[in-house]
Amino acid sequence: MPTHEMVRQLTIHLGIRLLALTLAADAEVVGTWADEQNPPPEPYERRLQVAHEIWQLVCSVESPPTTRAWWMGMKDGLGDLSPAEAIALDRYQDVRAVARNFLEAG
Repeated sequence: MPTHEMVRQLTIHLGIRLLALTLAADAEVVGTWADEQNPPPEPYERRLQVAHEIWQLVCSVESPPTTRAWWMGMKDGLGDLSPAEAIALDRYQDVRAVARNFLEAG
């Protein structure tokens, strides 16, 4: 999926501020990344890819509002960080593991 489309989708579901927190970026700058001509630089693009992957994973089982609430909540497996904060710190494997545990617990 093109980067600008991932930004658009996540902005719709998370909102620009929560997406910016997830990417460890300024909200105004993140808004410009929805433009096809202005892709994010690394490491923001990697964080965006991981965020989109995890969003899709959790949304495959849960509703978007439930997924958004999960995204913002503190998790034991993340040292009491939210998935958004952990992605911003590049703790991708940890967030994937917490997401899988959440989905398995049902």
